Amino acid sequence: MKNNYERNLITNAPKPKDIGQTICKNARLSEFTGTIILGQPTYRQVDGLVIASLEGFSNEKANLKINIKGWLNNFNQISSGPNVSYKQTPLESGRVVWDDKQGWYKCAY
Repeated sequence: MKNNYERNLITNAPKPKDIGQTICKNARLSEFTGTIILGQPTYRQVDGLVIASLEGFSNEKANLKINIKGWLNNFNQISSGPNVSYKQTPLESGRVVWDDKQGWYKCAY
């Protein structure tokens, strides 16, 4: 039997009728530590929530076109900027990317 989280993911998975809605994904993010070592910025892995707006689907519906809003910060607000990345993509508001639809769900941010 699937746990509630997985059942919730399936129930709230983005569908074509949800274009324009806000979607979220719990993911490993890379956060800039503020430290530069040998000229290279250093990052730490953190668990976070990516927040985006659904813009479209690929032809075979396996991938989503998303417009990034940012990530959920410690104050339960959306932050955005180049210091936090998801899959090497800086979570800057307005950046449009494609991502596998796995794990994305409709949310209320």
